[in-house]
Amino acid sequence: MLFKIAYAILWPIFHLLFPYKIIGKEKLNVHSSGFVVCSNHISFLDPVYLAYTFKRKRRLFFMAKQEIFKNRLFTWFIKGVGGFPVNRDGGTSGIKAAEALLKEGKNLCIFPEGTRSKDGKIGKGKAGAAMLVREFDSYVLPITLACKNQKVRAFRKVTIIIGDAIQMPPCSAEMSQREHLRVCTAAIMTPIQEGLSQYEQQA
Repeated sequence: MLFKIAYAILWPIFHLLFPYKIIGKEKLNVHSSGFVVCSNHISFLDPVYLAYTFKRKRRLFFMAKQEIFKNRLFTWFIKGVGGFPVNRDGGTSGIKAAEALLKEGKNLCIFPEGTRSKDGKIGKGKAGAAMLVREFDSYVLPITLACKNQKVRAFRKVTIIIGDAIQMPPCSAEMSQREHLRVCTAAIMTPIQEGLSQYEQQA
């Protein structure tokens, strides 16, 4: 309920202050549930851009670092709109929550870099996203968030580039689990980087 209320009330204000356009919107209809969105991370507003990209009927649930769940009111709001905490220094509660969501056929959003980019460049992907996707044989929908200088500002348009849905490459008999995770992580990060390169070429 909180998500629906926040979505309806805040969308006109957000869209006025932080305009955006979506490239590849038709790719959102490839899969309706049980997929994982993987995106680069350029600002604290990224979850909002992505939530409005998918609309209310295809709600996303977001992994968020545990440190932001200290304030009770803020925690209530974040959880109400689909966020759940992950301990980046260890612990399995966040991973278990993500697994439960995927088992229920819900859609998960992960920022594979693990933190916001400080210079706008796409950093090295962590193995966590690939591990979850591989475990549940989920599709990945790669998304690139791009804007001028990769700095989100009020009234500066953000371009949301949606890539083609992908599945993780199979693990060959000669490949170790660690090597396979590296291959899967690269499969996730490559189209995100390609999206940014596409934006920069056209800017």
